[in-house]
Amino acid sequence: PFEKEEIFWNPSKFEYFLPSSRKARNIVLFKLHGSINWMRATDSGRIIQAPPMYDAIDSDAYQNMIIYPAGNKVAISEPYVTGYRYFSKCCEHAKLILAIGYSFRDYDTVSSIIRATEVNEGISLSLLSPDAWQILESIPVLEIFNKDPIYGKFGDPKDSPGYLNSIKSRMTKKIG
Repeated sequence: PFEKEEIFWNPSKFEYFLPSSRKARNIVLFKLHGSINWMRATDSGRIIQAPPMYDAIDSDAYQNMIIYPAGNKVAISEPYVTGYRYFSKCCEHAKLILAIGYSFRDYDTVSSIIRATEVNEGISLSLLSPDAWQILESIPVLEIFNKDPIYGKFGDPKDSPGYLNSIKSRMTKKIG
């Protein structure tokens, strides 16, 4: 049903990625939860990028690859295992982790962030959320971080000028 060139999941794209030394900043974006355009073709098992589908269109031919707090998916299934492994490695080198609207309820993500402090003492953690400080304080293991709440609701036009300035300020301070 997809006429365009098929784009497929390839874990080696993560394995061989190197940040550019010519850039002042290297920013890596992770969206570990909620993928809407990666589908597993049920006939081949291949993970492909596809437009959003609805139940009426080939519902048996494709399986949506949305990840919820993950159970064993992280340890054994693509694209999760590669995404989480790469996220963990990036945390080990990050100066700033900026979480947007995240509740820190996913064990694998929190573990990756905490493990990063073992090799990365300078790491800071910022959270953009209307309840940022309450969330950061509710997770005892996050006490090892320099916690930096940013208040606002992502995508809300009345909040965006304030949180965009806050994000810029933190990036300038930590990354340059």
